[in-house]
Amino acid sequence: MADYNTSFVYLMGFEDSHPFPGKVTTDAGGRTRFGIAERWYKSMVPDNFYTTMPTADAFMFASKFYKDQYWTKFQGDGISSQPLADHMMSWSVNLGLIRVVKWAQSCVDVNIAQDGNVGQLTLKYWNQDPDEVLARLRLIVKSHYLQRAKESTDIASQINGLLRRADE
Repeated sequence: MADYNTSFVYLMGFEDSHPFPGKVTTDAGGRTRFGIAERWYKSMVPDNFYTTMPTADAFMFASKFYKDQYWTKFQGDGISSQPLADHMMSWSVNLGLIRVVKWAQSCVDVNIAQDGNVGQLTLKYWNQDPDEVLARLRLIVKSHYLQRAKESTDIASQINGLLRRADE
């Protein structure tokens, strides 16, 4: 089965890839640390997360945050493929958990509910051919990124990095 710590390290390669891990940066989400943007998660992080919290403590908080907010919700421990779990983690953070789960539910060859909720039936079909699910899901994600780049100059300026995120 997939390992959360491996997926977290993979995620940090995209969310905190600058030379100084844990550095607070500013982007469209406001102050951001370990990929956790103040704009979206201000009420969910400690008051000192973006200011005085030591890097090691912030890293531990971020690890727990991503596990609670993403990994457990798409049942990463129940996915048999590390690459599929890694990408589910990365894309859920970047594109939204429910959207990515629905897309992944559409990537199986049987008619299961595409409701954004992961249950035993979803896991069963994801695990039957996780490489095929990942390949199909990757196409959906890349198509989404390319469509968004046509609609937004901000996304267009980031398209190479987004496509790299889809391919790695």
